[in-house]
Amino acid sequence: MKNVCFSVILLFVALCSTPVWAQKKLAVLDFSDDLCTYKGYYDAERYNDSVLNDTYFMTRATLYFDGDDLTELENSYTAMKNQFSSLKIVQTPEFIMARDSMLRYIEESYAIQKVRVQAIDNPEVLKGTFEDNKRVKQYVKALIAGGDELLEEYGLLVKEQMKRNAYPDALWKKYEANLKLDQRYEIAFDYVLTYGWWNQVNDLIYHYDNDGSLTEKFHELFVRVVTVDCDEV
Repeated sequence: MKNVCFSVILLFVALCSTPVWAQKKLAVLDFSDDLCTYKGYYDAERYNDSVLNDTYFMTRATLYFDGDDLTELENSYTAMKNQFSSLKIVQTPEFIMARDSMLRYIEESYAIQKVRVQAIDNPEVLKGTFEDNKRVKQYVKALIAGGDELLEEYGLLVKEQMKRNAYPDALWKKYEANLKLDQRYEIAFDYVLTYGWWNQVNDLIYHYDNDGSLTEKFHELFVRVVTVDCDEV
């Protein structure tokens, strides 16, 4: 009887001394960032490769879409929206909030990009979009008015940019050269729309700040992560 009790105690001690990760059914996911490749060992009863890959994609995603016309813009927007909407991510508050925030940015960015593209042929569509902002209202007024008022706004914008430019003289010389061209009004319109109106409005919409914390949360999903290789910096 003593031998039986002793054997049970040894078995209990052995189980208690076994690392927690060794008691789980582990699977391996290979993933990488800009510098290193990793092997992540995860609990196969909680996650799978598909969910982890989608989650990791989201942590490193660049939220960029564009288009020179409405069709191209809508196709680019729809592709990105569908991609993010269909991601099978780990259902933690951090990852859910991140995806919702990214989708919000995609929606708001599309709304103002659509106005920007339409404004090329019809500047009147700029009315009503963030016009409570003084700078936006100023750009809209000049873009709709055209002519000398647009050229004046073009000059004011260049002077403002010169304050932050490493080569302000070159910027001004380019502006002066453009004023002598037959297509000066078209150049001024594109410049004020892009570097004036667009930059200002883009600063006013919601943005998701990917500060790297999602990557840390992703690593925490694994029982352990092994760095396989890193490029030299």
